Amino acid sequence: MRTEIQAIITEAELKAKHGSLKSWVESLTTNHSFSFVAECADKEEATRTAYECLTDIGICSYTESEYTVSNRISELESQEDSVMEALKAVDKRRWAGESGIELDELEDELNQQAAAIEIAMNLEWQKLETQTKSYVLIADY
Repeated sequence: MRTEIQAIITEAELKAKHGSLKSWVESLTTNHSFSFVAECADKEEATRTAYECLTDIGICSYTESEYTVSNRISELESQEDSVMEALKAVDKRRWAGESGIELDELEDELNQQAAAIEIAMNLEWQKLETQTKSYVLIADY
């Protein structure tokens, strides 16, 4: 079995943080020789193709389909609904006179989950609007 690094970066992040595939690879590995293997249909194919690459470092790209991103947005909306229902339940417990550190901690945790879901949804909406290309890197080390 391979000992590996696996990393994924969007084209926008790549340009903003590293400028090129070469500098991204250098930031992740000590072995700086790599090959761009293929443009793939989706993340799974890109990961599989980069993994099967004959060089130590394989990189593949893919652009997520609108369908895939829309499904993730739907999943996140469902998670958001669950968290909001749990927050409503906390409010009902407070209105019933319940209090305490456990309830405060539960509310804090739920608020953090809601914030994380909102951030993830914003990222997914950006992908949907821009059809972002991403790169998958698989490297032996």
